[in-house]
Amino acid sequence: MNQRNLDKPIPDDAWPRIFAELAITDRREAEVLRLVMQFETDRAMARRLGLARNTVSGYVRRLRGRVGAGNRSELTARIVELAHRIRSGGGGHHNTVTKCTLTGSH
Repeated sequence: MNQRNLDKPIPDDAWPRIFAELAITDRREAEVLRLVMQFETDRAMARRLGLARNTVSGYVRRLRGRVGAGNRSELTARIVELAHRIRSGGGGHHNTVTKCTLTGSH
């Protein structure tokens, strides 16, 4: 993954596929992921979504676990990587982006 890929926003039409690849069915979890990708803090997301900060932090932990990311930066990088694969015709099914095949801990 190069820095250039991190600078490109994720197109709106890629999000449904990202959510499907990660088996995200909860609307709030999806909203939190989109806001994480906009570099929002847990506090800012909580205010924006009308949730407790601990609730948002729980969503972020769950998202990190889905992709085996040890921290928010790894989560962001892996979502950008997945979006790039989707846009270039790759992707695959859920296991291609989970901790089973990506390095890192959750």
